[in-house]
Amino acid sequence: MSKLRRVNRALVADVKNLGDTMTCPDVASSLGKSPRLYRAIAVTDGSGTSWGSPAGSAAYLYLRETEEHTLLFSRVASGTSQSAELRAILDVLEHLHGLGYHKRDSGCRILFITDSTLVESTLKAIDKDYVKLYRDAAHPGVAAAILAFARRGFGFDVARIRRNTSPVHAGVDEASRSSRLGKDPVEAYRCASEKQIKRKRKSDGEGSSEDAGRDTKDPGSVGSEQGKLKALRRVGKVSRRNAADPGGSNHQTVED
Repeated sequence: MSKLRRVNRALVADVKNLGDTMTCPDVASSLGKSPRLYRAIAVTDGSGTSWGSPAGSAAYLYLRETEEHTLLFSRVASGTSQSAELRAILDVLEHLHGLGYHKRDSGCRILFITDSTLVESTLKAIDKDYVKLYRDAAHPGVAAAILAFARRGFGFDVARIRRNTSPVHAGVDEASRSSRLGKDPVEAYRCASEKQIKRKRKSDGEGSSEDAGRDTKDPGSVGSEQGKLKALRRVGKVSRRNAADPGGSNHQTVED
């Protein structure tokens, strides 16, 4: 497990490479957001069941100026999934506040990437109507804390992401769950993100090309051609009908 340090109520793991080939800026770009517009980008998630049961939060934070990647996570004795989602936002803000980001001349604009409609509506309301946000907030105490950070120079933008559609979010989702259960969030992030990467590679057909390579000991042999057709069939480039008759009239010549 990575060396941890405590920042307020959150534990922080400085991570260099947890196996993911997609970073926070990549996730932001895939959602139509320009990473260069933000000093920090955070992918957040929370896990909980009901009041009286533990809840866990996690956030993968990227700092543009230093290019640091940090995994933050926390656990509370009682909370719901919604409160945990908001707790992840506070963990990020407390961490950035401790680094002095609120003292910058131009302030600190943060992009939060989340799958929570509550987090999205809360952060969007901050820049529009402080009073309305506090009055309508499902968790007024947390909303008040977020407002306090906004008044100290933090600005917010938010982007919605479908659950587990990137290695980063898949890792954060599992890290928040592991934090709630009292397990190792860092290892959970690593395993979940790598699993997502393998799933994506398989769907893109990268794994089938490796299978084809194992059948190409003799480039001119029948076995190598069948292996190649088998690999191409998996990614939908050759129909099953044509692949079943590689030497007949339906045979297709594949050019590399």
